[in-house]
Amino acid sequence: MEAHYFIGISLPREVAAHLSRWQSAMKQHANYKNWTDSDDLHITLKFLGAATEKKIKKLCNELVECGYTSTFSLNVEGFGFFGKPTSPRVIWAGVEKTNSLLLLQEKIDQVCSELGFEKETRVYKPHITLAKKWVGSSSIGPELDSMLQHQEVLGTVKVNKFTLFKIHPNQTPKYEVVQQIPLSPQNHL
Repeated sequence: MEAHYFIGISLPREVAAHLSRWQSAMKQHANYKNWTDSDDLHITLKFLGAATEKKIKKLCNELVECGYTSTFSLNVEGFGFFGKPTSPRVIWAGVEKTNSLLLLQEKIDQVCSELGFEKETRVYKPHITLAKKWVGSSSIGPELDSMLQHQEVLGTVKVNKFTLFKIHPNQTPKYEVVQQIPLSPQNHL
């Protein structure tokens, strides 16, 4: 069976630790099967799915082109969810949708599609998954609902690289760094 991969932006320790504290508070009021480990918190740029090592090696060479971009910063701000408001399938922390982030994501999606990975058809919604797979028998309570209303800035991420990760579903942390690609417009010849 082929391993699964994705491309994302790692979070600074202080931002991950801050989000982890929020997760701890949320766990008291929410029933989710999976809570993202603080070492695995990230901003997904592109989910690749299953791929051969040969295809991943070729992708690593091509992704360098996406690194010819200036570094940038973005804020992690507020919380939200995907799914029903009473039993959301995913709880996430929001990520500022900057032009730099959108351009990087588009470049990566284009390079990946040229190598045969499926092109993304949904509108890109940058976020950090905190919990997924609601298993509660009742709807979320007022405590969790109140936490999800928090819309302040939770931290800032200085993006100076992006990472290709390999997924190990039965391990903690689940994500292994395959390659990091630094952002540097000066390297472009």
